[in-house]
Amino acid sequence: MRVHVFGNSPSPAVASYCLRKAASVNKTTNISDIVEFVNRHFYIDDGLVSLATPREAIDLLLRIRESLQTGGNLRLHKIPSNSKEVMDAFEQQDRANNLKDIDLCVDELPTHQSLGLNWELETDTFTYKVSPEEKPFSRRGLLSTVNGIFDPMGFVAPIVVKGKLLLREIANGSYNWNDPLPRHLFAK
Repeated sequence: MRVHVFGNSPSPAVASYCLRKAASVNKTTNISDIVEFVNRHFYIDDGLVSLATPREAIDLLLRIRESLQTGGNLRLHKIPSNSKEVMDAFEQQDRANNLKDIDLCVDELPTHQSLGLNWELETDTFTYKVSPEEKPFSRRGLLSTVNGIFDPMGFVAPIVVKGKLLLREIANGSYNWNDPLPRHLFAK
């Protein structure tokens, strides 16, 4: 086989391995920061890193791009940044989809989704959108609500942990999955 079928259960692990291997096989002299970026700042196919200056970001991205192209014929693209200078350094087709058709001199930078987070590029802040769907106040509904918040960076962990503590508390009781929980727990 010359391609990998995505959708199989090992696909994320295979993709991560291939990405890391491609970054490490390049024989250029200064690749330690490239390998570190790929190993520590990539989650499946999304890489997130914060650097001190736009020049550093451009330099790193260009070197990563060259390394991945040389090491595994991988193309680094769909690049977002909160810096218009960084975005100007790359061709329009290499920018993230929501950044391809904007005029960087005039338009405000839009919201970009990455790793389940909404990244407000203009203000360089992360936001969350929680589903307003009402779930039944049962053990199953509570579990669905708590686990419905995808927070890979742990930004809202102090809030989510309260729901997890409540789940632990009701797990010790004799509540069935679909039975309504007592009203005294509703305030928690």
